[in-house]
Amino acid sequence: MHGFALNVCGDLSPFDQIVPCGISNVAMTSMEKEAGRTFSVAKIATTVEALALERILDLRAAPATKPINI
Repeated sequence: MHGFALNVCGDLSPFDQIVPCGISNVAMTSMEKEAGRTFSVAKIATTVEALALERILDLRAAPATKPINI
């Protein structure tokens, strides 16, 4: 079990052979495929880690007013 998974980039064809997370009516995708551009896995991991820490520690007083640039 896992609590969070994020496909940043890469070959998603192995997902055609399984039912990911037991959800049969969805197709796996990635940030790269949806955005039409490449991302650094290391940069995404660092950004997600920082955002999660902010949420856990409740350091953000109000919702973000501008998008996060990655």
